[in-house]
Amino acid sequence: MEERKKQRIVFLDMMRFIALFQMIQGHTIYALLDKDILKGDSPAIQFWTFLRGYTAPFFMVIAGAVFTFLLIQEKPLSGPNPRIKKGMLRVFTLFFWGYMLRFPIQLITRLHVSQKALENALAFDVLQLIGLGLLVVTLIFMFVGVKKTWLMVLYAGLFLLVAFASPHIAPINFHDDLPKFFSLWINDFPTLAGKSSPFPIFPWLAYILFGGFFGAWLSFQSKKDDFQRNIDVKLFVIALFLYGLARFGDWFDVYQYGELRYWGLNASDGTPLLGQSESLLFDRIAFVLFVGSICAFIARFVKKLPRIMAQMSRNTLWLYVGHLILLYWIRPLFTHAKYSFPVTLICVLLMFGIMILQTIVIEKKQKAGTWKLFFTTTFNKPSQKIQS
Repeated sequence: MEERKKQRIVFLDMMRFIALFQMIQGHTIYALLDKDILKGDSPAIQFWTFLRGYTAPFFMVIAGAVFTFLLIQEKPLSGPNPRIKKGMLRVFTLFFWGYMLRFPIQLITRLHVSQKALENALAFDVLQLIGLGLLVVTLIFMFVGVKKTWLMVLYAGLFLLVAFASPHIAPINFHDDLPKFFSLWINDFPTLAGKSSPFPIFPWLAYILFGGFFGAWLSFQSKKDDFQRNIDVKLFVIALFLYGLARFGDWFDVYQYGELRYWGLNASDGTPLLGQSESLLFDRIAFVLFVGSICAFIARFVKKLPRIMAQMSRNTLWLYVGHLILLYWIRPLFTHAKYSFPVTLICVLLMFGIMILQTIVIEKKQKAGTWKLFFTTTFNKPSQKIQS
């Protein structure tokens, strides 16, 4: 049983590291690469754009899956589940940093903020979305407990509800009837100031909820003796099923609406159709599970990830916050320049070097317990040896 747990953690951490890698390189390249190159049609840029389109869904599905998996696995035989308290703290942290990273600096420097900047600060971004998703996952678990059927039915049911409701909610303007703080949560309908949320509840919460279902399913599957022998095949089959479901959805959209709503523009008024079809959700999740099947296959032969990779995958939130602070808080203080591809690639490598350093500091601080002990043990060792 213990060996199965190690293999299981390797399999999930491998996927989480891939999501982390894609997130860091995607943000760094997008922020630094020359716009003319970024908007070009070279095969490399097209391939990068294709992968970047799957980064957020990958990140969200894995966030929900890992959290739910640990929530179920760490339930004690008696007493409260310590993972629930950790989860609530994580939810608060995600919301705090989600809005902090969007805080309008001009409010401090000029004591004034424009309507556009205020609505940009109130936008519902990826950290708030993950925080809300984890809150929903936790509340369902607190209500149901470790009951396989109920957990999976509720997580899957909510996923399908959000998925199929999204095309109908996406075109609705909620800004006239709700405060901007809440209306920006719901969809990406632009305000009068021209701002919208990059990751609103509809449709993006569906990925977190599917992650909850996926994590619960993996947790119960891991108890089977043949878990490691066929989990990769199961993931591949499920990925094929979801991909086929997406293609069926494409056919239905053409049959029902006379146009393919998976991608492109509405033929009648030119409004974007991205996100207004369940097919896009199923297609993206199928890709996540396809990559997961490859990771599961590799996990048959890999006993554990390299130490730094495992540590980075455990500290995804802080690495996410750290690299965004560098890109959008610190860098603009010195330059707004854009660079060629070779220079941008060097910056990506430098960013990963900084993230590795940040991970080492986080791990040492956690081992020390407090920042005071961290600085004491880190910087006073040479003097202690001399005294001895």
